[in-house]
Amino acid sequence: MNYPDTVHFQFDSQGVDWQLLLRLFKATNMGGRKCDKVRRAFEKSTLVCFAKDGLQLIAAGQALTDGEYHATIYHLVVRPELSAPGRRNPAHE
Repeated sequence: MNYPDTVHFQFDSQGVDWQLLLRLFKATNMGGRKCDKVRRAFEKSTLVCFAKDGLQLIAAGQALTDGEYHATIYHLVVRPELSAPGRRNPAHE
């Protein structure tokens, strides 16, 4: 998959700006979450991914898995302007 050179994927929670993630939730009509609970949920998840374009957080997701057969995605948020109908969305590929 080819992504612009400015997009960076992070697969851990180190150094995440949780306030930026809360703003992303709010921008996608998934607001109402508490910062500490969101942080703990992501930190305790089996898999996490944060996509940044420069300093802007453009997508995030978390999943739990048994490591063998089953996994469940609990959050997948993408900046609304990047998930418009007809637009290729790299976070969903």
